[in-house]
Amino acid sequence: MTTKSIFISYRRSDRPNLAFWLHDVLQNTFVDTEVFIDEKGLQAGDKWAEHLARNLRSASVLIVVIGPDWLRAQDEYFRRRLDEPSDWVRKEVEFGITNNLVIIPLLVSDAKLPDVRALPESLVPLLSNQSFKLRTEYWREDVNELVTAIEQKGFQRAINAETRNVDYPAPGYQPATPLSEQELDEELLTLSQWQRVNRKLQAGISTELIRKYEFETFEAAMHFMLVASRRISRVNHHPTWQNLWRTVTVWLTTWDNGLKPSCYDIEMAKYLDSLYLDYALRDSKTTLNIGSSIASTD
Repeated sequence: MTTKSIFISYRRSDRPNLAFWLHDVLQNTFVDTEVFIDEKGLQAGDKWAEHLARNLRSASVLIVVIGPDWLRAQDEYFRRRLDEPSDWVRKEVEFGITNNLVIIPLLVSDAKLPDVRALPESLVPLLSNQSFKLRTEYWREDVNELVTAIEQKGFQRAINAETRNVDYPAPGYQPATPLSEQELDEELLTLSQWQRVNRKLQAGISTELIRKYEFETFEAAMHFMLVASRRISRVNHHPTWQNLWRTVTVWLTTWDNGLKPSCYDIEMAKYLDSLYLDYALRDSKTTLNIGSSIASTD
């Protein structure tokens, strides 16, 4: 039987743990199928661009993982990556469009499908494909819907074809590779309020990102921490933070990769900055209405 191929396109700065989890789920679900994702598919000595292109050419299904930062990711010069013809995510989607692959936009972490006005013209056809969602509260239903859609394109499940509604586990926390010095420097260009520091902890020397947030009142600072704690618990990546009256100081690092910043810390920094900006625009009555505003903030 001919081996079929699925290519997963994603941004390393945009929920990569979900892309890796998806790779493992699909690889274990379908028989005679090769599921490719760049960091899992590359071997030592491979020429990255050639290997990526070769796997794209052999694929019949292209899954485009779209998280909150997929559209707005920037390079070190503050240019939107998607506007650059050399951007690999853009090139992957363009290849899928040009070569009539089955394209599946997959929305994760509450991301929405981009507006047509926000896309380069060459990527607009992406929006004509049926999109799917992976929602934390509906993992089982959403994954089964995605798997069924892929099965309908000629892929065969490893389990009995009559079996449906498999209880797929939600993705757990996966250790992330530390960011290189260059990668961290590039990320900090877009996180101008954060600084890199080294601290001596009981577990060793920790390289951390630090930022202090200031609020109008002590209650506002407490509420910020309360709202943020929901996302922090959901993604299972916990900062060190401290409240002192009207300020909240946050330290970010990844404990299980040698106390070095990783993509998880960049994601958390961006989330906290976004929450703080949104929070600053609220009037004091809304800010202190804890019961109603928590539900609408996460």
